[in-house]
Amino acid sequence: MANYCSNSVLFLGEPDRLTEVRQLFMDIEEKQAKTNRYHMPDFVKGDNGHMADIVADGDWLNYETRWQPNLDLLQQIAQRYRLDFIARYEEPTNFLYGEAVFTANQLYQVTMYDIDGEDWRSEERRVGKE
Repeated sequence: MANYCSNSVLFLGEPDRLTEVRQLFMDIEEKQAKTNRYHMPDFVKGDNGHMADIVADGDWLNYETRWQPNLDLLQQIAQRYRLDFIARYEEPTNFLYGEAVFTANQLYQVTMYDIDGEDWRSEERRVGKE
């Protein structure tokens, strides 16, 4: 069984596009609940994007993924709807905690690892160019 990674994402941009993305997430959750199978929109490439238990909390969308965050999926959604985002994630079983910011079509990610419960190591990087 997979460890679950808790994710929160805040999309930023035009209000109409934000409404569309919020509805996209709610549609995904509804289809998954009805079919008991993972569902991703047709435009998503790759198979690393699964989300479960999607809940809207104010402007933030919260959900679970397996093992790690699905930043590649969030990038695809943000690019499709021409939005930016801030994503936060944690997978405490493997001591994985971090935040990513996608702006101007560029992903910046800070991932923090708690290796032995005392020492923190931080890795900051700019990820790929679109």
